Amino acid sequence: MVAGSPISANLVPLVGTFDLGYLWDSYEHQGRAFAAGVAKPIEEALLKNANIRIIAWSYDFGSRSVLARKAVHGGRAVALALGLARHH
Repeated sequence: MVAGSPISANLVPLVGTFDLGYLWDSYEHQGRAFAAGVAKPIEEALLKNANIRIIAWSYDFGSRSVLARKAVHGGRAVALALGLARHH
């Protein structure tokens, strides 16, 4: 079954982490993070709390659409724009 994170997040809220905009800088960054095991805690929570076993992740269905007045380059730019980070 192919299911998006919003559906699974209803069962295990931790899955909603993957819905955060600008979590990844690129598809390559996302691929490296998944290969390094970043999704392991979410996989374990899905199995424990919803009896869902992840056999493979597919993360190439497209990125989220975000409208902005200025170009946004990476997560730090978003954090700065939202006042969640400070300029050095």
